Amino acid sequence: MNFSERRLIFIVSILYLVRMLGLFMVFPILGPYAAEIEGSSPVLIGVALGAYGVTQAILQIPMSWLSDVFGRKSIIIMGLVIFCLGSLVAGLANNISTMIIGRLLQGGGAIAGSVMALIIDNTRESQRAKSMAIVGASIGISFSLAMVLGPVVAAFLGISGVFYLTASLSILGIILVSYGIPSQSITTPNHDISAMWNIDTVFRVCKDLKLQSLYFGIFCLHFILTTSFSFVPHSLQVLFNIPRDIHWYIYLPVVLGSLLGVLFILNFFEKNNRWRGSFVFFILILSLSVLGLLFIKNFFIYACFLLIFFVTFNYFEATLPALVGSQVLERNRGLALGLFSTSQFLGAACGGLFGGWLFQFDSVAWIFCLIPMIFWLFFELHLSFVESD
Repeated sequence: MNFSERRLIFIVSILYLVRMLGLFMVFPILGPYAAEIEGSSPVLIGVALGAYGVTQAILQIPMSWLSDVFGRKSIIIMGLVIFCLGSLVAGLANNISTMIIGRLLQGGGAIAGSVMALIIDNTRESQRAKSMAIVGASIGISFSLAMVLGPVVAAFLGISGVFYLTASLSILGIILVSYGIPSQSITTPNHDISAMWNIDTVFRVCKDLKLQSLYFGIFCLHFILTTSFSFVPHSLQVLFNIPRDIHWYIYLPVVLGSLLGVLFILNFFEKNNRWRGSFVFFILILSLSVLGLLFIKNFFIYACFLLIFFVTFNYFEATLPALVGSQVLERNRGLALGLFSTSQFLGAACGGLFGGWLFQFDSVAWIFCLIPMIFWLFFELHLSFVESD
């Protein structure tokens, strides 16, 4: 990897880190602090958790198409401004409805596909998988850090302080993009806006079976994430009598251990060129970790399953976008990654709604959150058989 590639990957990784950190910090605190939010209920808390995914899912494709036509940098900055406004609205909220509106606005900064396309546009083909893995790992790291920082910030500044910190991080992201990333050339020549509405282009990107499995995979991954964190903080507080303000004592060692595990796994599978072939195994491991979080009553064993959950989640976050970017042509890359990001945040939205609804039932009912994972497992098995024929 040359200097310009390393510089770009470093800046984009920091950008992803600060942006996703702002989205994820709400996950471990919204449930425990729900009683302080006027008008809250388990269902509405689930809506607030997943609301950002709704607007992200709706706007990823249009924003990514716009980045194909008008350049990546300007669209990314616009998305960060919208994200900052949403964070401020959520921070000022004095009831659950306003907080949901703020989370919807946060999701309006739908730049994930544009950022991933920016990386692939500016890296050599031999370095793209590694670059996407590094950035994907930064998303996993941001999720892990959010599990630690969210409870700490909320303990000192309250839940509003978490959103104000998020707004500050988005301003830092705007500065990074404005001064750290050179202006990008426009992928679609002569501002051919009509190309944005070419349905045939969408069909070409959608019909590939390998891409379909990656889109569905990221949907399942974020569905299980938001569903799980509808009940994990509650379990720590109620089942193990751990006060909400010190949940980070649990998350910190688990996060650090998961990062070491992910680094080892990525290094092993990259050397052996077996990323895609490992999916069935890791889907099973992720599903088993969720079952452990649902039914284990021993704290030490529970923490081990939480560690396994973080490791497998971060592994998929690192590998899925890299595989999408490597399987499409440059002129369709923004669109393909926009579809990928749409699936990602649609999964988060559905998981939040489903988790909030399930919260009112007995813990046995939570096993239904694994249904998408079962479909993903069979999808990957089917794809393996197709490729072997």
